Amino acid sequence: MLKFVVDATPVAPRSSGVGLYVANLIQKLDALQKTENFELGIIYQPGMKKWLRGDWNFPESLTEYNSKNLMPIPVRISNLLIDNDWQLILSYFEKFFGCPTILHGTNYTVYPCKKNLKVMSIYDLTFIKYPNYIDSVVKTYTERVKHCLQWTDLVLTISESSKKDIIDYLKIPSEKVYVTPLASRYSHDYLSFEIATGGETQVNYDFSHPYLLFVSTIEPRKNITAIISAFNYLKKKYSIEHNLVLIGQKGWHYNSVFKAIESSPWKNISIIWTIYLMN
Repeated sequence: MLKFVVDATPVAPRSSGVGLYVANLIQKLDALQKTENFELGIIYQPGMKKWLRGDWNFPESLTEYNSKNLMPIPVRISNLLIDNDWQLILSYFEKFFGCPTILHGTNYTVYPCKKNLKVMSIYDLTFIKYPNYIDSVVKTYTERVKHCLQWTDLVLTISESSKKDIIDYLKIPSEKVYVTPLASRYSHDYLSFEIATGGETQVNYDFSHPYLLFVSTIEPRKNITAIISAFNYLKKKYSIEHNLVLIGQKGWHYNSVFKAIESSPWKNISIIWTIYLMN
């Protein structure tokens, strides 16, 4: 039987972005196992802080799955091995993957295990295109991705634009890059959020009131300051009744975004920033 192993390392207690993508991918694949006649496996690595604390527990959202293995080293160490001595991974760490038919790397890496097909997800190339908007960890992605592409059989990405970037910047043949667009997750008239500055206080925001919505990590590369400037213009010139709702965790270099909020005449009236809660 075909065995498909997914790297679940990006999944976190409060996943967003890549972590949310991977969590939903695993959930849907798990539901398809019987009808499509394949076996799903999960590999997970603790983060450096968890590893140093001796906390090797799986995130709660992964505990329901039976076929999962823990790779007992943190991502930073395994990345160093990939960068410098991947033969050591083959000789020792390959056993944790359980001999899959297909191995899916979801964290901008895929391990060079023998005798299987290797798939790597590359969501976008902002770390190459916009180096001024990334932190020191993400700056290491470029060389690692190029290294992993030496043994990658197939690249998955989420848009035609990203596919074009992958072909242009990484010189990957177009036939090796497949686009799998993101699906919508849910739709509600009312959602529960945690107020960013309110501790455990929760509020039900009424989405029946007109609003402009931004959902993503709060950081400059998302061009949020331009959104705020445009919102200020629309409020001043056309007196729109809409609110601007920004939903997302703080990323890196986010101070300029909050300075833009603070300087807006509508900062305490119509601009709302919240941290979403994932159930």
